[in-house]
Amino acid sequence: MLLFLALFFITNLNAQHRITGIITDVEKNPLEYANVVLKNATTNQLITGVITNSQGEFEISLKTSQKVIMELSFIGYTSVSKQLHITKNSNLGVFILKEDSNLLESVTITATKPMLSRREDKLVFNVQNSPLKINANGMEVLRQTPLLWVEENSISMRNEAVVVFVNGKKINLSGDQLTNYVRTIKSENIKSIEITTSKSAKLDANSKGGSINIILLKKRLGFNGSVHTAYKFAREGYYQTYASSNFNYGAETWNLYGNYNNVKYTGLRRINILSNFSQQQSQIETLNTENYNDQRHYSQLGFVSSFGTNHELGIEVFSAIVNKNSPILADLSFYKNQVLEDKGQISTTNTPKNNLFTAVVNYSWKIDKNQALKVFADYLNQNNAAKRTTKSVYSMGNFEDTFEKYDADASAISYALQTDYAAQVSKKTKLETGFKYGFIDKGNDLLTEYEVQNTFIIDPNRTTSLDYKEQISAAYMSVSSNFTATNFLKLGLRVENTSLNRINNYTGAKVTQNYTNWFPSIFYSKKLASTKSISASYSRSIQRPSFQLLNNEIQKINDFNFIVGNPDLTPEFKNAFEITYQQKKNVISLYYNRTIDNINAVYFVENDIAYLKNQNIGTHVEYGVEYGSSKKLTNWWSLQYSATLFHSKFLDGNQQSNFEKTSLYTNFSTNFTLNNTTHFDVIGRYISPTTAPFNENEAYHSFIFVFKKSFLQKKLQLRVTIDDVFNTIKYNSVNTFENYTTRKADKPMTQKMYVGLTYNFTSKAKTASKRNRSKNDARRRL
Repeated sequence: MLLFLALFFITNLNAQHRITGIITDVEKNPLEYANVVLKNATTNQLITGVITNSQGEFEISLKTSQKVIMELSFIGYTSVSKQLHITKNSNLGVFILKEDSNLLESVTITATKPMLSRREDKLVFNVQNSPLKINANGMEVLRQTPLLWVEENSISMRNEAVVVFVNGKKINLSGDQLTNYVRTIKSENIKSIEITTSKSAKLDANSKGGSINIILLKKRLGFNGSVHTAYKFAREGYYQTYASSNFNYGAETWNLYGNYNNVKYTGLRRINILSNFSQQQSQIETLNTENYNDQRHYSQLGFVSSFGTNHELGIEVFSAIVNKNSPILADLSFYKNQVLEDKGQISTTNTPKNNLFTAVVNYSWKIDKNQALKVFADYLNQNNAAKRTTKSVYSMGNFEDTFEKYDADASAISYALQTDYAAQVSKKTKLETGFKYGFIDKGNDLLTEYEVQNTFIIDPNRTTSLDYKEQISAAYMSVSSNFTATNFLKLGLRVENTSLNRINNYTGAKVTQNYTNWFPSIFYSKKLASTKSISASYSRSIQRPSFQLLNNEIQKINDFNFIVGNPDLTPEFKNAFEITYQQKKNVISLYYNRTIDNINAVYFVENDIAYLKNQNIGTHVEYGVEYGSSKKLTNWWSLQYSATLFHSKFLDGNQQSNFEKTSLYTNFSTNFTLNNTTHFDVIGRYISPTTAPFNENEAYHSFIFVFKKSFLQKKLQLRVTIDDVFNTIKYNSVNTFENYTTRKADKPMTQKMYVGLTYNFTSKAKTASKRNRSKNDARRRL
């Protein structure tokens, strides 16, 4: 709090006379980015100038009393000039600018926003003012967005998974389901990406990372859509195929949209692991080869309708059907006192199936010009089934051969209801409040059998049946204020109550947890000039253990390695601090994160067998500096760049520092516009050696080349991508525990060539006139 007070006090010492006002059009819509200029009334010399905010408000400070001429202007509107004698603070009220019809009819106006800008507590990457707006999907756009780190099936920021919103609606998916959902979004439909590194009270506390909000352009009227097909080549005959289609039909008051994606994925992964049991003086070497053969279907259908002038209702359903087949063949060698004792081959079959269905209903009511209410209802139904066998055959006779099979079923049903109320309580102050209730019912069943004399017998120690029921009730309040034209403050408080019941259907054992936590947040920013600002923030969050970690299953990897669930895990809590400075197209941040009751995977050894179990151990601390930039260097060349230099350490129960290292993440993309229909991108990244509790990772780097070409007036689009051009991605790591160490060399199949074709179709329908005159019309937002 002292930091915020100091920033406020120092930057406001010299303010003398404040001139405030509001600029609107004739329909009383606020005009954002309108120019307000003060000139000396005698010499006509420029004194100062500002632009209006999203509410059309402006504030100018003068150090001395004087006569001035104030000029108000906005492209496409008739300018207004007024002479003033400023002797004290003055509120000039509302100014109305009228459209200049002559100018609009004779001039084509091109509106250009900076690619990177700040809006309150959000960093905005304007996709429509970048080369990324053509011939890309949502994941490809995020991969080149400053401050984000995107892998094949993950989106993160500062080493934490982000929460993804689309038009303010949270996407309640994770992993490859989330990333494939984002891939269904075309770059041509993305207006901007809002990046929030600080935690807001409105956001669920159960996330340690920041959030991104993908803002879509307004749906076009008439019928339009696209069909897409692609083929991705890999080494050794492996491949991926893609086929998708999407459509949108827009009328004056309603909109229907949908898409379907089919992905066929084959691949190969080789992982070599060297395990050392120091106390037993034994060593195990495994050479694993895993094949992938996946078939994935994703579909989405949505409907949005406005009724009356202030009401809107939307419904969206999403489904995912994923069938996988991933057999693993491993060669194992067991050494005792550096002498080979036995060797064998472990063959594993694995055929998981996943069915997911989600439905979202959202309703919004604009009560009046100062109040709005939104209601969201979510439903999720998920079923997972997996059949797995593991067979070990040894050639030297010192170990017995084993054959086991597993049959796992998991199901989950969840509901959530959320309401958000927002009120503009004054011209400068906004109040937001709401509540959320969520319920999930999840069941896990695992049947484990092992072979004895050609007969399979149930293993009672590794056969489980668990039921989980979790309820989370939350409420929040947030107050934000542009208390001057250059100062913004946002205070938030969220409270969440968690009630968890777990039942072991075999033993009858019950575990009940009930806890309530408070999560404060604060954000302050100061605009130093039209293109400069400084901000500071604090937030607290929680990370509840996943249901997968809370089971009590014992999963066999091989005869010497098992994974054990931990139903006694408790949540971890994170406190995050941040100071950010932005100048034009550059942003730099200092941050400090401290996570207590950190959940870590820890090995322990019993009788030459290593068991991996997640536990709440110690505190994880990370602090660093982050830089992001997005620049249009010339008309044909633009550059996005991000870098994070951070120091990470783990404090054990005695507050002793372990696994401490300074690391660097850097990511760049450069875009070349060869002509109006031809683009070429180069994307590069480097990760220095990193550390985490009980884990150290080696450095790696990679490059991606992208070529894009449009034909038939941009209706037909070709995209050619080469991933990991020099085949340099590899994940080598060392895990160190008491009496046990593993060294892993992981080389996934990352060098691939992608060739895709997209055909866009559209009707001749034009946008309705009332949409043209919306306050969010492109020509009014410069």
